[in-house]
Amino acid sequence: MVRHFLLAALLCSHLVHAAVPDFSAGGVVFGLQYGPGSWFLDGPKLNEQLKNFPLEQGLLTGTTLNGQSATVRLGYNILGHATVEGTLTATGWNLFEPGRGGAGFGTGVLHWHPLQLVDQLYAPAWLKERAYDASLFFGMGYGIMGQTRGLDGLVWQWGADARWYFGKSIGLGLFVRSTQLATTNYYIDFYNRSVAGNTIVLADGGVGSFVQFGLDLTLRFAP
Repeated sequence: MVRHFLLAALLCSHLVHAAVPDFSAGGVVFGLQYGPGSWFLDGPKLNEQLKNFPLEQGLLTGTTLNGQSATVRLGYNILGHATVEGTLTATGWNLFEPGRGGAGFGTGVLHWHPLQLVDQLYAPAWLKERAYDASLFFGMGYGIMGQTRGLDGLVWQWGADARWYFGKSIGLGLFVRSTQLATTNYYIDFYNRSVAGNTIVLADGGVGSFVQFGLDLTLRFAP
């Protein structure tokens, strides 16, 4: 009986060991992230830039609501140290009402995975074969948001994530992501923003941010 138990333990240990991802091999990464998102708009700064349009002051910040958000990620991991990735994020509010609003961000980001460097420099051999990973990321792209009023233009993005892999290819974890608005186009009529006279160009687009946190599902396709 003891011999059988030891044999089963060794077999399970081997299976767990075999299921650990080889982060140093790199590979394609696809991910889905979901969780609540909150707006942190700088109302006073935006109102100052709209001082020549007093009827517009407070209208954008007064109609923008927090809500759920989702992000799709697709990237390539380079030898476990860095991931080059494209992301699409969407959020919305009052989606089934005539006055619905929302936002979307498309960004390119670069992840740094510090645990891979720790593995190479300091970790003993047994610890290098790990089932967990974490990264810090930074990037930029395009964003658009609004309801009746709106904004679009450049956005900056940064954050962190961590996950545990159940097998070589599937990871579950947590993330936090901040999207900083550097948007310089303010729309008086969001749905007719291409019509002349509906756009106010802001001198300084840094009028707030959108912060997300939640669950992360990652699929890793290594060679």
